[in-house]
Amino acid sequence: MRRTWIAASVVLGIVGGWLAFDLAGPPAARGNATQPPTGKTGGPPSGQSCAQCHNAGVNDGTGLLQFLRDSGSYVPGNTYAIVILLGRTGNTRWGFEVTALKQDGTMAGSFANVTDLTTIQSSGSIDYVSHVIGISDGTFAGTANAAGWGFEWTAPAAGAGTVTFYVAGVAADNDDSDNGDYTFTTTDTWPEGGTTAVETTTWGRIKQIYR
Repeated sequence: MRRTWIAASVVLGIVGGWLAFDLAGPPAARGNATQPPTGKTGGPPSGQSCAQCHNAGVNDGTGLLQFLRDSGSYVPGNTYAIVILLGRTGNTRWGFEVTALKQDGTMAGSFANVTDLTTIQSSGSIDYVSHVIGISDGTFAGTANAAGWGFEWTAPAAGAGTVTFYVAGVAADNDDSDNGDYTFTTTDTWPEGGTTAVETTTWGRIKQIYR
């Protein structure tokens, strides 16, 4: 299985022209919840997002939520690095949730954590990656203007078709209430690419070639 990583120069170029962030994160901080509830990405099956609680505004143009990957299409079975960037000037606490679904609304592939800033939850056979407060603080409490998270996604087997990632993020004001917290949502559609053809052979054919 091959891992495909987002080029560091791409990520740094985007952040350099926008807002700085640190994937390592600050030391652990207290919070009311260690992780968000599932099904709040803005996608199926509920269509709900973080805005069900965080009520300052939704996609109001004051911030930016980005889903970053380095491939135009996915190769079935390959593993890819994904980065979520979220920013809004003046905010100081952050959260996100993402899932990956096939066109029929079922789970596509699988996720893996690569830092202790994220966690994976499941509900109704659908997996979700989100921030978590544990060993480190995945909400980046006290970090101003922007934050980012990284994780891995392993593509489904051949024939799954187009996969859509549904992402929601919260730019919060770190006052331990839902007031003043802005929600942003985005989607990323990732078509299935071709696999490298593998031709079967036999020992008899190999002997004919090399005799």
